[in-house]
Parts: sequence; C-alpha cells; structure tokens
Amino acid sequence: MYWMNVDGSDQQNLTNTSGTISDFDAAISPDGQRIAYVSAGARASNPEGEDEIYAMNALDGSDQKNLKNTAAGVQDDFPDYSPDGKKIAYDSDGDQPSNREGDDEVYLMNALDGSRQQNLTGTGSNVNDVTPDLGSAK
Repeated sequence: MYWMNVDGSDQQNLTNTSGTISDFDAAISPDGQRIAYVSAGARASNPEGEDEIYAMNALDGSDQKNLKNTAAGVQDDFPDYSPDGKKIAYDSDGDQPSNREGDDEVYLMNALDGSRQQNLTGTGSNVNDVTPDLGSAK
C-alpha cells in the first residue's frame, strides 16, 4: 500500500509486503494519523490468509496491527472509521459465533485494538449487508 501526494509525487510504500500478500480498501482516520485497510495472504499475523482488517500509522506504515485475526473461512472487508476515529465499521462474512448463517453482516469494533466486535445488522440467512459508511468527520 502506498501513500503519495495528490499529484502522484513522493510515493511511499507503507506496507512493504511480498507478492503473495495483497493490501487494499484503505480508510484514513479522521485525524489523518492511522490507516485501516484489508490485507490478504498467509503470514504470521494471518496464517489462514483470508481478508482481515489491519491498521497502521499513516505517515510511515509503522505499528501494523491485525485488528481481526479471525478463524478460517471468515472474510473481513471495507473498513470505515467513525467520525471521532474511535470505531471502525466493516463487513464480515463466514460462519462465526455472531453470524452462524455466514452471510455478509456489518460489524463495529474499537479502532485502537479491534476489541468489542459487534454485529450491527444480524439480518439472518440470505440477506447480505456490505460496505458500511459511517459518514465523514466534517
């Protein structure tokens, strides 16, 4: 994942991941200090290799944390910060205690460490809720 000026200059590789790992769906925190993103590909922090939500420092890519680290078969995508930057909404699908049907549901978690994960939609079988948008910070 790269950070650059709006004119494309000063490109910086923030994640420095290998060819087997993909980083995408970035969301910048309202204060501009953190980036939440999706990362897929097997590694120590994600042995199953499925889509999981990570966060890092926006300026240099340091302090990369896997906020989800879910079991095999669960995909987490589309992170979006709350206007105060304290929460991240995201889409999660796959069989898990809060979603036995395994369809797409919208969740909320603490942005700092991924704790307090909560299924917000819980709509049941064959209803898919995706791409949360918590609104802008302005």
